[in-house]
Amino acid sequence: MVAGPLALPAAEYWVQGESTDTLATVHVGGCDVASPCPAFAIVSGVNAAENGSDEAYLDDGIGCPGRDGLEVVSGTLTSTEPAVVAGAGATLWTFGITCVDSAGTELARTQKQWSVESPDGRVVIVDRRAFEGLGARLAGGQWLGADL
Repeated sequence: MVAGPLALPAAEYWVQGESTDTLATVHVGGCDVASPCPAFAIVSGVNAAENGSDEAYLDDGIGCPGRDGLEVVSGTLTSTEPAVVAGAGATLWTFGITCVDSAGTELARTQKQWSVESPDGRVVIVDRRAFEGLGARLAGGQWLGADL
């Protein structure tokens, strides 16, 4: 599956979401289009370059896991560890994030975020839905245009 600047070994249930020059989404297939689908985002270009690696990326438009209408409002770094994305050394950042609904009710969630320098600049992968095996699939990916 091609998602942003990466070709990834996709899980059967992954479906390409909407993409722009700087943001690609992958979501769960079979999801009702009228409700937020579980998804992760691959951020590149200026949007990734402006994101401090140790800051939670919150502007992916995916929202928060849980019930409909939750928006992510803040994130606090809880841990870091080395990782690999498409054969390149990366950092896996884990954040405790806060999501709120329209009534102001807060819910705590976890966001995993990989930051890597690609051949074309920084790429940030944002997952607050805990996609099973995402880290291994990112490690096994390839950069587009890099001897696919």
